[in-house]
Amino acid sequence: MEYLKCFWYHSHPNKDAAVILFYEVDETEERYARRLVEVFSDRHIKQVDNEGFEFVTEAPVPTAEEINNMSLQNEPDQFYALNITKEEFEQIWAMDGQRYTGNLVYYQ
Repeated sequence: MEYLKCFWYHSHPNKDAAVILFYEVDETEERYARRLVEVFSDRHIKQVDNEGFEFVTEAPVPTAEEINNMSLQNEPDQFYALNITKEEFEQIWAMDGQRYTGNLVYYQ
């Protein structure tokens, strides 16, 4: 498994759109995500559960490098992704319904 944290900078911010996405990606299954957590601008955390299905994404999830390279060309929304550990993903997964206390934007 590979674990990603993806910051999503919206060109038209909206309270119903996630600003951070955490993915658990199955590298043996064409990079589809098995689990996904969304963090919203009001800091609430939501697990994405596609009950009855093996995956929560309709398409393979690119690598962090691919996301970052695509973001350079993807106007107007921008993304920045980085790899995280399984432990970091499990910690955020366990916080479903709680408030996110980390940064909502990525600072290099």
